[in-house]
Amino acid sequence: MPKIEMKMKEDLCLEYQVVEQVYLDKKYRKQGLIEKKLH
Repeated sequence: MPKIEMKMKEDLCLEYQVVEQVYLDKKYRKQGLIEKKLH
């Protein structure tokens, strides 16, 4: 049983990292667009 729980935790961590990465990516892209408009 513990092995399955560990696997689920790892999967959740990976999913969270991907979501975070996408979020940061969008955030920085928006910043980049705003900076381009300012220039």
